[in-house]
Amino acid sequence: MEQVGAGCKMNKNAKVKLGIIIFLFLVGIFCAYFVLAGDEEILDPIWEGVGIETKIDIENRTISYKSNNMTVDFKERNDSIGEATLKSHKTYKEVLKITTGKNKTVIWYEFSDFKEIQKDAFQDVQFIDMREQIENKTYTEQFENIEEMNKSFVLIPNPNYLKPINKTYKLVYKNRDDWLDYNSKDIPKENIIIGVQTDLFWGEFLDVQLNILGNKLDRHALVLGTNSGFVTTAPTDDPAAFGETMDDTAKVTKAISPATAVKITEIGWWCDTATEESNFEVGLYAANGAVVPGEAGTLLYSDTTNAKGIDTGWKSVSVDWVISPNTVYWLGVQVDDTATITNTNFAVITSSIDGINAQTSLPNPFGGGSFTNNRMYGFYAVWEAAPPTDETPPTYSNNQTNNTIVGQSTLFSLLVNDETALHPNGAYIFSTNNTGIWINESAVLFSATPSWANVTKVLNSTSGLIIGYRWYLNDTVGNINNTEIFILTTTSADTCTCAGLNENWEIDLSDYCVITDNCDLGTGNITFINTGTITFNATITSCQIGDLPADQRGYLGNLALIKQGGSC
Repeated sequence: MEQVGAGCKMNKNAKVKLGIIIFLFLVGIFCAYFVLAGDEEILDPIWEGVGIETKIDIENRTISYKSNNMTVDFKERNDSIGEATLKSHKTYKEVLKITTGKNKTVIWYEFSDFKEIQKDAFQDVQFIDMREQIENKTYTEQFENIEEMNKSFVLIPNPNYLKPINKTYKLVYKNRDDWLDYNSKDIPKENIIIGVQTDLFWGEFLDVQLNILGNKLDRHALVLGTNSGFVTTAPTDDPAAFGETMDDTAKVTKAISPATAVKITEIGWWCDTATEESNFEVGLYAANGAVVPGEAGTLLYSDTTNAKGIDTGWKSVSVDWVISPNTVYWLGVQVDDTATITNTNFAVITSSIDGINAQTSLPNPFGGGSFTNNRMYGFYAVWEAAPPTDETPPTYSNNQTNNTIVGQSTLFSLLVNDETALHPNGAYIFSTNNTGIWINESAVLFSATPSWANVTKVLNSTSGLIIGYRWYLNDTVGNINNTEIFILTTTSADTCTCAGLNENWEIDLSDYCVITDNCDLGTGNITFINTGTITFNATITSCQIGDLPADQRGYLGNLALIKQGGSC
């Protein structure tokens, strides 16, 4: 064994081990800089900035962050392996709010041009606890009113803050609208979205750290479990949080509408205790309260007649309430008095709640009660975004025709597509100078997306003529497009083929035909045009055979037999 001497010499393996220890020590220092900033973002002063690339080199595999830290570019030595772009979050600082429950997909990446080498890219997932404070677990007593609850509720520092926590998880990939279990052997080699599923509880705040090809990502992954506020799908699980008296009170909880929200389609609340039947109301308040700035004020909407039922669970009401995006609102619920106490749940999430006792209806304006700014009730609103604005015109490809011979029926075809829809109001117009002047056909509606545009025209009878044509297109919302001018050059018909029984046969001498198949024209005639020759070496029967043009020649082979006037 080689020993380290007084000069502090190290062998190669010792140097590598020391390097790894120093690297891990530096990573630990970097992790200590994570700071929780409000309820919307985690600030990372080490990585802050746009266009800055950071690299970690482990076993010749390097990752770089780009596109405002939304895309991970990974290489093996100097060869590009691929890219993975965060698709679950709008920015790498966003706190993604997901309704709680089993097998919730909390983060997902799109792998571009998924390759064989990327099949086992996801190697493990680590979850970091981002809650700075947690509720005191000794707090278990139920209270009759909000004031007593506020006095007794205690928050303590979270001893696991910024530390890894054990959570079961599985990898999934997206197949249309479904998340399927990830099996690297069956994954298609194309652009593919791969995600992480785990179980979430209300108020759980996680940093989901992925290990891609031996490189642990350190951003893009903040997730908050919620059963309240604005959600895309209604919660189904028990919030399993603290209870608070619900009957004979009016309560509100603060929520900010998403940046694309334009309406609420459902509003609901969690009933935590089974009691006798009573009525409940739901409502939406503006944040223009007079008691506390930004508190619930004007009642914008309400639905006042709803049966609570006698069971626990989520109580919901379908509504159609127009809202503004990125706006502070207060979700309101009032429950009539019951002989036994009806409870709801609240969680320790950075938000605000308020309540007024002895209310038989939602007041307007709300008027203020017991304001608390570090909790949220189990009230939710399912929101919808405005339909996407379609400003993209239709696209086209596969221009084709099935004929260039003069005087014959010809099919003109074009494959048309649109990012939104061609039908039911989209249409195409075919335009051509086939007759010598440009003429537009009548508009034809599309019946599907994508769709073929088809028009049949008889070509001009002039051989060698250049014919122009183009298409005018519009999708169902009126975006328009038109093709360039396509051209075709007409050609003569194949005059070397028998025209058929009782048909006239015009033979173009410039085709230098050698006729070897017998032909019976019946009542049809044979005529000759242009300059060249004709050779007959078959039995030809026609009513009349025209003269050859001046100075042109016809030849009769050994098998030639010309019958004139056969069936006239």
